[in-house]
Order: sequence, then C-alpha cells, then structure tokens
Amino acid sequence: MGNPERIKMSAVAAMMGSLVRVGQTYRRTYAKGQRWVADAAQTQRVGWVVGVKYLAQDVDVARRHWRDDEYPDPPIVRGPRTQALVVRFWPNQRPVFVPIDGWSPAQDGDTPSATSAWPMTDFVRDSYRAQAAAQPRGPGGRFAPGKPDYKKMGAAMESFRAERGDG
Repeated sequence: MGNPERIKMSAVAAMMGSLVRVGQTYRRTYAKGQRWVADAAQTQRVGWVVGVKYLAQDVDVARRHWRDDEYPDPPIVRGPRTQALVVRFWPNQRPVFVPIDGWSPAQDGDTPSATSAWPMTDFVRDSYRAQAAAQPRGPGGRFAPGKPDYKKMGAAMESFRAERGDG
C-alpha cells in the first residue's frame, strides 16, 4: 500500500472508457491504521475505467473536545491517501477500486462480461423460479403477503427438472 506513484488527471481523462485487465483490487478492512488492502484477483477480468479515487488510509480525526462557542470549526487531521482507479466490469455492477500497479491494458478481443464470480447453478435458478411460482398472488397478479404453498413449490421444481431433462 502507500504506493508513491500517481497517475496525472490528464492521463486519467484520456483513459476514461478504455478497457483494462484487472489483476488486483482494493478490499476494505477494519484493522487499526489501515483501511484498504490490495488483494490479488482470483481471475483477471476486463472492465471500463470510469474514474480515479483517493482512498483514505487513516480515519479523519476531528478534535471534538473543544467547546463549540470557543472554536466553532474544529480542525480536521487528515491521514495518508492512496490513489486508485475506479473500474466497472458491467454498467449495472458496483465499481471496484484498482491499485495503480494492479491493472494492464486490455488485449485485442477482450470484452467485459456480466458473469459473476459465483455462477448460478441450475438448482438455484429452479428454486428461485419455484419460490416465485408458489408465492401467493393478489388481484392483478402481484405478490401478496403470506407464506408460499410448499406443495406447489415442490411440484414446480419437478416440472422445471422435467423441462431440462434432469428429472
């Protein structure tokens, strides 16, 4: 952490919207004296650069032991900051913070994908569909409060397995 390298804002402006391959990301930690830790990614992913952010390493300390009538604006002591690129893997996914040395330019043919690190299995997908099918409905077909019909849920799971050929 505490990398002295900085990217100039003009370079960040030129990189906006470009594709990068991410090898490391910052993870939030609650250890004393350090708030962000760089972790190596399990797999390298491709995403768009959407900005730059300065991550605080120490807590901003406001000296609150002074009385407000004596010192209306307490001084704020700022700790060290670390610069990070802000990268999105897909437009509707949360951005990640990437260390300055944790990325590389994307190769020809690299495209971002919306896949998550934990792919949804067929069983999980079928159970979600069965829960939605078994949920009580009100007028107009909207979900109504109440417990789902578990017999109906089991029948829906069986029909989904039969459609797929597993059952």
